[in-house]
Amino acid sequence: MANVTKKDIVEEIARRTGMTQAETKAVLEGLLDAISSTLRDGRNIEIRGFGRFKVRVRRARTARNPRTGELVQVEGGVKPVFEASRELKALLNSGENPLQALQDAIKASAPEISKTPAAG
Repeated sequence: MANVTKKDIVEEIARRTGMTQAETKAVLEGLLDAISSTLRDGRNIEIRGFGRFKVRVRRARTARNPRTGELVQVEGGVKPVFEASRELKALLNSGENPLQALQDAIKASAPEISKTPAAG
C-alpha cells in the first residue's frame, strides 16, 4: 500500500470540488497550519465524525538500552496524538474496502462542498 502525499490530497480535492490546485493547496496548508498552531498552544481539536487531535505530555523517565542493558535518561516532551472517532473506526472495520468506503463518503459530500460559495 503506497502512502498518500499532500500533493495527492490536493489533486483529489481539486478534482472533486472544481477548485484550482493552487486554491486547494492554500486551503489544505491553512488547515494544517491551524492544526499545528492549535496543538502548539496546548489545545485539542475535535472534528466530529472523524476524530480528535490531542497533545500528550510525556514525562522524563529512565529507560534501558536493550542492546547493552545500560540505563539511559529519556527526556520528557510533548507528543501529538490522533484518536479516531467511533464513526471512522466503524468505517474502517465495516468489512468493505475501507479506502473505497471513505472515498465514497467523500464523494457523497463533494457536491455540497462545490455548491458552497467561496469566501473571500
